[in-house]
Amino acid sequence: MLAGCGYAVLERPQPAASSEEAPIDAAALAALADEIRVTPAHAGGVVMTYRLERAAQMLRLGEGNVGEVAYAVGFRSVSHFTRRFREQHGVTPSAWRRGEGAPALRVIDGGKRGA
Repeated sequence: MLAGCGYAVLERPQPAASSEEAPIDAAALAALADEIRVTPAHAGGVVMTYRLERAAQMLRLGEGNVGEVAYAVGFRSVSHFTRRFREQHGVTPSAWRRGEGAPALRVIDGGKRGA
């Protein structure tokens, strides 16, 4: 939903002293909120969910270690990323990467068994 929509939600964060997550431009967040017809606060939650789901996908596919994935999806602090990831997925990013905490991906054959 957010990929390719022009919003800078997955860029590598620039150094900053106070935030543990890369900031989202207020105008971009307001535009996203308007587009999906929610408040800017709710849109921020949508972006966070997207970041954490993308991180889960990257970890499961082995697209970097936990720190690399955290930075790739917009977190400046690996410990904050780990805390938020555990809140959403029930396991740490490292455990998720090992295959814990989520059902294994399975291929659905469209019901053509034994054909």
